[in-house]
Amino acid sequence: MDIPRVLWIELSGNADSSRLAGRLAKRCRLYTTRSVDDIAQQIKAHRPHLLCFDFDYPDLASLTALRETKRQFPTIPILMLTEPNSEALAVWALRSRVWDYFTKPVAIEELLSRIEILGRLQDRENTDRRQIALPEPSIPVRFRIGARTAKYTTFPALAYVDNHFHEKVSLGSVAEHCGMEASSFSHAFKLEHGSTFREFLLRYRIRKAAELLRHTSASVLEIACAVGFNDPSQFTRMFKRYLATTPSGFRAEHGSPLRPLSGHTQDR
Repeated sequence: MDIPRVLWIELSGNADSSRLAGRLAKRCRLYTTRSVDDIAQQIKAHRPHLLCFDFDYPDLASLTALRETKRQFPTIPILMLTEPNSEALAVWALRSRVWDYFTKPVAIEELLSRIEILGRLQDRENTDRRQIALPEPSIPVRFRIGARTAKYTTFPALAYVDNHFHEKVSLGSVAEHCGMEASSFSHAFKLEHGSTFREFLLRYRIRKAAELLRHTSASVLEIACAVGFNDPSQFTRMFKRYLATTPSGFRAEHGSPLRPLSGHTQDR
């Protein structure tokens, strides 16, 4: 994999953020802009693997810039950094398909880990399919051999999940997105990724839910809806199946110190 190219959108006046960017520059190819009006030009010039929006307390204009950037460049993953803020902002970020949301202070190794994962994109100069290589589930070892020449017909499904996981996702719609029949898609997906598409989607949703539980105090019901579960009891069952604890148990161990939103119910 090439050294990750990162466009750092510096919208924070915090000196610690500048130091963080400086440390990242030693481990990746870092480009920086302080103007939201310059983002599109920088993306076209440098073709970054991912974008980092660094905020203190974002205002409407800066959040609109993030949303418009995602709309204009939907296949480029976005990381968002803010000072401790409201849980509503974290839920908004997830619904806006921000890849990951960090509250400061951010551990450099944690941020680098995300960047290295998201840097695993197909070479943008040699393919028209600019899709995100999701970290979960990992590709089985037997398929990593010869990966440079292998043809993965279901890669478009990974970016589809990134863009639509919070909505109802049908096997037929994903198969159609990949230009395949549903039965052929199911067989190919399991062969290429080591799990069924349904298992992949569930794991992805649970991972996103865990991030919200860790970083916010939004209600469990709100988080369930934000990651694509309409039935809170099913969400709790699936969460416990994958993480061996309930959402409230996970939050008790890993959760945010922020106060919960008034008027929302937590799971009991």
